[in-house]
Amino acid sequence: MYHEIHEAATTTNKDASVIDDVEGENYLLVSFLPGPDWWFVMVYPKQLIALEAHHTSRIVLFLGFSLFILYYLAVYYVLSKQVRLPLQRLQNAVSLIADGKYKDVLHDPQALPLEQKNEIGQLAGAFLDMSSDVYHVNANLQSIVESRTEELEDANAKLRDLSLLDALTSIHNRRSFDRDIAKVFDQAKGGVDSFSLLLADIDYFKSYNDIFGHTAGDEALRRVSAVIAMSIREEDRVYRSGGEELAVIFNTCGNHSAKITGGHIISAVQDIGIQHSGSRHGVITISAGLVEYNPSLKDVTAMINVADTCLYEAKSQRRNCLRVSGEQYPDNSPADSKA
Repeated sequence: MYHEIHEAATTTNKDASVIDDVEGENYLLVSFLPGPDWWFVMVYPKQLIALEAHHTSRIVLFLGFSLFILYYLAVYYVLSKQVRLPLQRLQNAVSLIADGKYKDVLHDPQALPLEQKNEIGQLAGAFLDMSSDVYHVNANLQSIVESRTEELEDANAKLRDLSLLDALTSIHNRRSFDRDIAKVFDQAKGGVDSFSLLLADIDYFKSYNDIFGHTAGDEALRRVSAVIAMSIREEDRVYRSGGEELAVIFNTCGNHSAKITGGHIISAVQDIGIQHSGSRHGVITISAGLVEYNPSLKDVTAMINVADTCLYEAKSQRRNCLRVSGEQYPDNSPADSKA
């Protein structure tokens, strides 16, 4: 060490210097003391310094890693609170809007991150305004569609009703008759309700048209149809089944009540007093046949045939009368060859 210090003193004029003692593996801190011509020397073993440096580096590394973890957690917390969660709420709101659940977004303050004072908050506000506009436009459009749909349904209902009405007499037509009698026949067959069917025909109608013309015949047919419609109950229905032929379905009605109403119809038509010089009665009259449903009737056609047979019996005798299926009547008038 002495030789190292002595050599260093001859090559430097510094008051203090550091000498590398290679052989001794030390660092020598040397400072000259004036006066007695002494040297103050501090010896630092390299091994001791290396251990201290390694210990310090480990502390620095640990502190650096800890600071990195804390910085990562802080960044994650900030990003999660300020970015990820708001974006997730915005994404959920978009999904609700896509499903048409506008009210869930508009009426829920937590649905959108409106509290954010950044670009996400601005985007959420713009999205809320857009959703409100779309909701009101959709509501108005839905209202218009519902209104138009209701109008269309009403128009279709009126069209269906018109398609089931006779254009001349405004009573129900043959198509409506076929539909309704099939329905009530199936119900009666299933034991729900019974019903009666009346078939009527204007007496000497061909002769009336020949004498007074078809225009007068149309008017007479309208008046007869109106009288029959006014003579039946609300639950019953009258039809123009063809030409001057008319039909009445008495719903939930037995033969006795239907027979009484049928008699009233015969009298009401005669009481109109439509002059008919070609009729033996002097006015327009009708003949009718009545049948009540019973299980022996296998189908609608069979029931109509029975009523038609009763009508034929009424027209073959004195006309202006009602014949009921299953009842016996004396043949007190000759058959009339006129239509």
